[in-house]
Order: sequence, then C-alpha cells, then structure tokens
Amino acid sequence: MSFFDTEAWRERMDERWFDTGVAMAEAGAVDLVALEDDKVTAHVTGSVGDLYVVQLWAPAGEGTCTCPGFEKFGACKHQAAVVSAANAADLGKVKDRMARLRDGLALDSREALIERLGAERAILYREEDFQPIVRDLTGGEGVHVVYDSVGKDTIHRSMASLRRRGTCVLFGASSGPVPSIEPIELAEAGSIFFTRPHLADYIATADERRGRASDLFAAYRTGNLHVAIDRELPLDAAVEAHGIMEGRATRGKVVLRIASDDSVQ
Repeated sequence: MSFFDTEAWRERMDERWFDTGVAMAEAGAVDLVALEDDKVTAHVTGSVGDLYVVQLWAPAGEGTCTCPGFEKFGACKHQAAVVSAANAADLGKVKDRMARLRDGLALDSREALIERLGAERAILYREEDFQPIVRDLTGGEGVHVVYDSVGKDTIHRSMASLRRRGTCVLFGASSGPVPSIEPIELAEAGSIFFTRPHLADYIATADERRGRASDLFAAYRTGNLHVAIDRELPLDAAVEAHGIMEGRATRGKVVLRIASDDSVQ
C-alpha cells in the first residue's frame, strides 16, 4: 500500500517536474529522515548539489520545501522525489533511523542537517562542553584541526580538543575577541599551531582568486560540497536577511535573488 496518493501529487505540478522528481528518487537523491503519523520529513539533494528539506503530509495533504521553486510555484520536483521515495521505501527502516538519532534532536533542525551532510556528531556548544565529547569520539587523541568562529567563549576548549601538533584556526569572534594567547599555552596543549588568518591574504592576486574559486566550484559541481539552502529572498530584503542570520535561526544559506527567472526549476 502506497503512503502517498501519487496521482493526487502528480496533478499539483507540471508533468515534467514530477517525472524529474521520480528520477531523482531512483538515483538516490532522497534521504527519508522522519515519519510521524502522516508526515514525512526528508532531505533531498538537488540537481546541482544543493540540499533541501521537504515535509509532506499523506496521503495528499500539504507539503513544503526549502527550495526557491516551491516558494515561487507552490510545488516542486523535490516534493515529487519524496513522494516516489516514500512509496518505494521500507518505512520501518525510516523509523529505525529516527531511533538512531539522539533523543530530543529535531529531525529538521540545523543539527540533523549537519549530521546528514556527514558530521559524526553535532554538538551545541552552549549546552554541552564539546571538549570531552571530542576526546571521547577520537579515542582520547583529539582532532587534527579545529576551525573556531566563535572566539572568546570557545577558543581554549578548541585548543584542548586538538591532538599533538594539531592546528587551531581562529576565523571569527561571534562571542567576542579572543584575549592574547601565550606561546607557552601552545606548547602545553601538545605543541599545537595557532593561526588567525585574513581572507585577503589568501586571495591577494588574481591567480589566487581564480584558483580558489575554481577549487570551490569544482567541489560543488562534483557533489563533494553540498550547500544547504534555508531560504531565498529578493535583493531588496537584504536587511531582513541580515536579521535572520544574526538571529541564528537558519538551517543553511540565505540567498538574495537578484533577478527572477520563471524558467528555472
């Protein structure tokens, strides 16, 4: 018995969108992460590597998607992909996946999305002391590199999470500037290395900019880099976009749309 009414969902969108969604499901682009009564939550990898969150209510209820196409048209190929994947799936396995996730973890949260993208464990640093957790996950050795964008509140725990001769990269200060680090602290942390880079020093020449941009987009095109899109807003909503990001309520990138192209799906 199918979970979703396929024909009802097919009638909601262009036939080509639906067929494309079915092909995406067959290609393994859908990850069903939650089944709650008649609601399915899924992560769908788009055609160019973007990762979208889709929620659908069975058998033919409402549905949402974080992609720009849904915002524009009210339906999208990613929804069709989830309909196809859910109808073909062993939904018991979906429930098993839910059980494997930590108690209390919202399946459509930023933490779940981070783990879907490949992280072994997402840790809320304001709620848990990540340093002993990192040590435990690495068998007591620590990690090779820490990238710290928080600053004052986390930097010493970041340094303590490194293995011998590891590297701590500080690239932000959302909690405030980091006070001076004494050289002896680096030695006592395991002869670690510490750097606070400026982006401008890594793209100082045209060749460096082209090279780094080429590496970035190559990773994106090949699927090695996944970009989670939280929402898309028009360019004149830039102030709103900054407020959303400063409120730390996003589950991915906030994209400003410069021009509209109704032919893009």
